[in-house]
Amino acid sequence: VMPSPLAWTNKVAKYLSLLDPNKTGEVELATRNPTTGTTTLGKVIGPTGLPFFMVDAPHGAPSQHVFEYNTSILVGAGIGVTPCASIMKGVVNYRWKKGFSPHNLHFYWVARLTDLTTFKWLLITLPELKAQQLVHNEYYGGGDTKRQELLKRISVLSKDMSTDEKIGGMCSASSVLPPGWAKARTPEGKLYYYNAGTSETVWSP
Repeated sequence: VMPSPLAWTNKVAKYLSLLDPNKTGEVELATRNPTTGTTTLGKVIGPTGLPFFMVDAPHGAPSQHVFEYNTSILVGAGIGVTPCASIMKGVVNYRWKKGFSPHNLHFYWVARLTDLTTFKWLLITLPELKAQQLVHNEYYGGGDTKRQELLKRISVLSKDMSTDEKIGGMCSASSVLPPGWAKARTPEGKLYYYNAGTSETVWSP
């Protein structure tokens, strides 16, 4: 939120605060039917008695205004994570070291389960950025121990990815997965296969 009272984000924040008079930190957008009393998701009329606001396009480049705020939220979907990753690298590796804004950066990413294998590089990038963040915020970020744990995790992920690539390179045409099937790993690192259409999972193809 921009500190200037003339900024549109500041006005939106004040407007949302009207929906949370008890300052609980939660805003529920629901509409109550005046006749039946039933509550449904979605809200038409805001607290001012006027139609509820809607934020829409056109939008500028992803990084056009992100550095103007003290707190920024990056939201990416699918391949849209690419510019988000560039912004995060720039903030963590350069801007924070110089004391530039944003001082807080929140990242959200949405992708299809079947597309996750395409973004293996992101599994390495995020822990690397987190490790750099802990170096920058060493006093309250968990210290060197937490950073070393992240570095170990990065090393394990890198080895797993390298192994998968080698195995993939040696696979013959007969071992290609059937349509709709993809590889994934459990939190313990065990390989399994899943079908995005039927939600079926198996240990071997």
